[in-house]
Amino acid sequence: MDKNTTVDIELQVKDCHNIIKRSLFYAAGLYHTGLKSGGSKKLRQWLDFIANKRKEEVKMAVKENEKIAKAQKEYEYLTGDAAVQRLAFLRDKWQSDHNSDIAWNRREAKKEGIREGKIEGIKEGEKSEKLKIAKKMLAENMPIEMISKVTELKKEEIENLLKD
Repeated sequence: MDKNTTVDIELQVKDCHNIIKRSLFYAAGLYHTGLKSGGSKKLRQWLDFIANKRKEEVKMAVKENEKIAKAQKEYEYLTGDAAVQRLAFLRDKWQSDHNSDIAWNRREAKKEGIREGKIEGIKEGEKSEKLKIAKKMLAENMPIEMISKVTELKKEEIENLLKD
């Protein structure tokens, strides 16, 4: 943008269902505050455009004034099929973003599950090895206290091996 560009930035906290009227009102206010003396012919065009009652004058203003032509395009965009298309686009974009978030969360959860599964598998493998060693030690008639100390298995686990 350059020094001759005026920008209206508006934030709404609550939807008052009057955005088109408010936008036109603010655009007219911005234009009005930027008028130089001798610009009354352009002011009339803007007033015709905003009032939107005299269709022929509005058509003429759109042809003669590129800013009004641009405002007309924006107005048509906000009120016509383009607005519906824009809403559909935004809805589709939200749905796509939402689906992406879900897919990412699932991938991350799966990775975490795999990590936890590996850790659990390693623990189970170690436990299985300790049980094998304990069986061999029992076969050699070693005392349960000694087997527990060496394998770090609980005495109850070793006694269960004797039952099996």
